[in-house]
Amino acid sequence: WYNGQFGEDNLYLLRPFGPSGSTPAVTIRYRYTLNDIRSPEKDQPLTPALNEREKSDLLKSLEVMQSNLLKDKPQSDNDAPICPIPPGTSSDDAENYYSGVASNYIYETVAYIPVWLNDKCFIGTIFSHHGAYRHGVDAEITISSPRDDEDIVGDYAISGLRRAISVTSGWKIREGDNGMM
Repeated sequence: WYNGQFGEDNLYLLRPFGPSGSTPAVTIRYRYTLNDIRSPEKDQPLTPALNEREKSDLLKSLEVMQSNLLKDKPQSDNDAPICPIPPGTSSDDAENYYSGVASNYIYETVAYIPVWLNDKCFIGTIFSHHGAYRHGVDAEITISSPRDDEDIVGDYAISGLRRAISVTSGWKIREGDNGMM
């Protein structure tokens, strides 16, 4: 039984007619060199456009993100806003600063990161295509504003190579896709 997520693959070594509790498993953890940012539309410019500083900052945020994936955080760990909350923001509006946009079931929501454009902070929601790794990793980032007067700003396709950083084995409870059975 195989179950893959962004940054981790689990291979469960099942025995026919065996109990369905813990089973031997091999877990491979990955890090990605996300260095290709392009428009999701072929032969189109980036929307919004990025200057060199903004692109460099986005690549740094993508690197830091890999140590803060949503799947590795407890669900109760939502204590820090993604973007700084401006003084005078109501508590209802402040909630917009803690998460990004909702995804479709065909994507895995990987992380939320700050994206700085024209000295304003936006929320980048990283989506993975559930293991489509033919050419490294392919993912998308949707950039949205936490401010009520702005909406989704744009999208980028991101890709890069992955490398294994750890391989562990042991007994695990078998999980389906994204922890569902």
